Amino acid sequence: MVYLIRSEFLKFFKNSKILLTLLVFGIVTLVFGYAYGKSVDNGFLLISRVLSFLYPFVPFIFTIFGAFSISSEFENGTITTILTSTISRTKVIEVKILFLGATSMLFSVVLAVILLIPALIFTQFSGIQVDGFTIISAKSLTGILVMVIFFTGLSNFVYSLLGLLAGIVLRHSIFSVLVGFFTVLTFNIFAILPDINKAVITSYSMIPIDYFLSCSRGMLMQTKWIPGFLTIHAIYTIVLVIFAFLIFRKIEI
Repeated sequence: MVYLIRSEFLKFFKNSKILLTLLVFGIVTLVFGYAYGKSVDNGFLLISRVLSFLYPFVPFIFTIFGAFSISSEFENGTITTILTSTISRTKVIEVKILFLGATSMLFSVVLAVILLIPALIFTQFSGIQVDGFTIISAKSLTGILVMVIFFTGLSNFVYSLLGLLAGIVLRHSIFSVLVGFFTVLTFNIFAILPDINKAVITSYSMIPIDYFLSCSRGMLMQTKWIPGFLTIHAIYTIVLVIFAFLIFRKIEI
């Protein structure tokens, strides 16, 4: 298991297209961080503003990443080689899921670390004060930021599983990437429809960041959204994982 996970990371770091995409996204994040750094004086506000601007694009990135992580192996024959060895199909999917989970969380951590650079240069990390009274301490905002990193990591994971399932079904990089992309786009459309938006994952993805942004502006908000956020992500994760296992075990290589 450890060897297979390590192999996934090695393939990840050898993929120039994925690394180039992440590098471009990292540079864009820094650019916006420096731009916002000149207009705000609080590091928490800077980070929350940049995240609120950039994160709507992240689901597309992770859906494409999840799709490409397996469809490319169908195309180059790696899957055939693996499955003709002693490694079971169940183990292959387990490793893919663990790898996607790790990279999803790692991405959120790295994104926050990147934003720390302009935040530390241009701003200071302080609590929110009104008329000399601290209404939200720097410690509380730090805790909220850690929560946001974890929750956005969960969302990234769900979108990567969606892409993984598309890759398993279609087994072609271009087709699976396009299907994943348009699926997220469709979810975004459904998210604005009042009758069905509560069942759509994209209706929940931005909530942690919006909460962090409001707190960074000194507006206290309730956290009643957390149970619903965790529940919908758990449901999507379970359903996508089950379908990934079932379909991958049935396909003919």
